[in-house]
Amino acid sequence: AFSKVSGVDKISAISFPMGTWQDASSDVRIKAEDEKTGVRDYYIDENYLTHFDLKLVAGENFSQNLAQQKELFAIVNETFIQRFELGDPAESIGQSIVLGDSTHLTIRGVVADFLFKPSNYAIEPLLLRYNPDQFGTLNLSLSSADIPSTITALEHNWQQLADVPLEAKFFDEVIE
Repeated sequence: AFSKVSGVDKISAISFPMGTWQDASSDVRIKAEDEKTGVRDYYIDENYLTHFDLKLVAGENFSQNLAQQKELFAIVNETFIQRFELGDPAESIGQSIVLGDSTHLTIRGVVADFLFKPSNYAIEPLLLRYNPDQFGTLNLSLSSADIPSTITALEHNWQQLADVPLEAKFFDEVIE
């Protein structure tokens, strides 16, 4: 519905906005007998990487039509690969990781390191996951000359879909 609104260029989804204090963490290990390490994680859709110009250095993005019964794949950053000693990015593709007690995911892609937390944080290992049930934020890039009219159209479309008011903020306001 939002993609049909004039002035909306890109749409992607994520569990929590990056660049903020909001996040989640999963216990990660490579083998069942390894000690668990907490790693920041976000659920993203197949549009997120291109929407924010995040560069894949190896592997591939999540599939556009990834119809799956359970989580299967992960995308990680370069620091994740180094922390868990998985070789270079290309060597890490196809390797399995264990989350929590029993979730096994296969590394599908590696993104170049970038600041995903506020700028006073160091770059940490990052785990990107795919589960649409976990999406909490839609990201829209607008190119309208009349932003208030575009937002009004988005609100109208939202009212057709949900019984709660649209909560919209500009990304720079969220980061602030």
